[in-house]
Amino acid sequence: MDSSSSSANLCTEDSKKFCCCGLRAPLKTSKTTTNPGMKFYGCTKYKTKQSCGFFIWLDELLTIQEADRSQRIQDALGLHRDEERQT
Repeated sequence: MDSSSSSANLCTEDSKKFCCCGLRAPLKTSKTTTNPGMKFYGCTKYKTKQSCGFFIWLDELLTIQEADRSQRIQDALGLHRDEERQT
């Protein structure tokens, strides 16, 4: 993956499904020579003046989601440990 071509523009928690225009960001497949076959979500209005610029590689999004899940698990375990110490 060419990291220089990634420009995640995450506007809301639902950015996994929606771009900053409020439209559903479809899953697309790159046809470029630098990133052939790579999956990404992008603004529906891409290449127009109205585009919000939303773009994120699918594998990058999955990494973000996994980190978020991991943090929530760690937070829950930490909370549980704090409760055990108090009793």
